[in-house]
Amino acid sequence: MGQGEPYLATAHGMMINYWDGTAHLLMYLLLIDAIARRQEIRNVGLFWFGSIFNSLIVLLCGSVSGQIGTHLRSSYFLNTAYVIVPLAFVIRLFKQPREITAQKQDKRTIWMRPLDMLFVLYFTAAVMVAFIRGYASLGSPVWINEWYLTEVEPYIADSSGFPRMQMLTYSWYFVPYYGMAIYGLLNLGKSWMLDWAVIHAGAAAQAQFSHIGSSIYSINGSQTVPAGGAYIFWVVNISLAIVPQLFAIHCLVSNKLFIPSSSSKALD
Repeated sequence: MGQGEPYLATAHGMMINYWDGTAHLLMYLLLIDAIARRQEIRNVGLFWFGSIFNSLIVLLCGSVSGQIGTHLRSSYFLNTAYVIVPLAFVIRLFKQPREITAQKQDKRTIWMRPLDMLFVLYFTAAVMVAFIRGYASLGSPVWINEWYLTEVEPYIADSSGFPRMQMLTYSWYFVPYYGMAIYGLLNLGKSWMLDWAVIHAGAAAQAQFSHIGSSIYSINGSQTVPAGGAYIFWVVNISLAIVPQLFAIHCLVSNKLFIPSSSSKALD
């Protein structure tokens, strides 16, 4: 690791190794089994794409921007294949239309769907949390960002650069998805909601596993979760890990919400 990929010796590097050796390994086995049995691989494949792509964004960009950047070797570029292959894979999946089992579109308004209203509130809160953590990672002097960095998640300022890049990934990539999800819940018939909910679930699972693990297990012990902010830390981070999984399941089970109007009329 010292000569090849030194970033793997950081707390974040250890967590992504644990995730690769467990979650990603399980996904590969599920994909291989499904392909061998000629079964549907879409959901597992999309979940894997979200997971590995979030991991790569944070790893590759964080390695360059953090203290490890001065110690990078040519082996760093071996990760290029891990970018190209998932992209090619997900493009292939997107070219194949998803089959929706529901026969008729659910046309109830958001006020008649209390669970979806809760998801809208969650995504709205997630946008605010993403910006607070994103600006905190950049050293914003605004009081709420300073308070969050000092009292809740000091690990965000870790010199490795990985937590900062994860917070910026939430701000740059997750926030637009939150907006898309809110739009899709308020305006039914958007079939793309199904695929993107699964991708987001995979990305959130990997992001939060690595971030939570790194936050409570720091290599040098200098960054820990302050006792005074531990409750907020766990509520925020567990919510960001669990709710995306529940939302993806909800979308797949209640797929009648996302039948395009044209398809619904054709069935009628």
